[in-house]
Amino acid sequence: MKLINLTPHTITIFGHDPVPPSGYIARVNTQMAQVADVNGVPVVVTKNLGISNLPDPQPDTMYIVAGLVRMFVPERKDICSPAKLLRNEHGVVVGCSALEVNP
Repeated sequence: MKLINLTPHTITIFGHDPVPPSGYIARVNTQMAQVADVNGVPVVVTKNLGISNLPDPQPDTMYIVAGLVRMFVPERKDICSPAKLLRNEHGVVVGCSALEVNP
């Protein structure tokens, strides 16, 4: 199966070859609107305006996207996001050991 990376970062899956960015970035498009003010702090609500740069499903292809993108399209079974993140001694993500799909 072909993995296509729709994030801006190389995806390092330990024990496998890195998956370089494809040049396309799938994103959740949103719009915020202030709905209240609490002691001078704006309270906002975010509206989902859709997903951009997510190709249609293709045979034998899995698209790697950010977790937020994956959660906004629960019907898609051909997308995944990095899971079981591995961090270095400074807490910086250095890779993952799995990919998560929608149930």
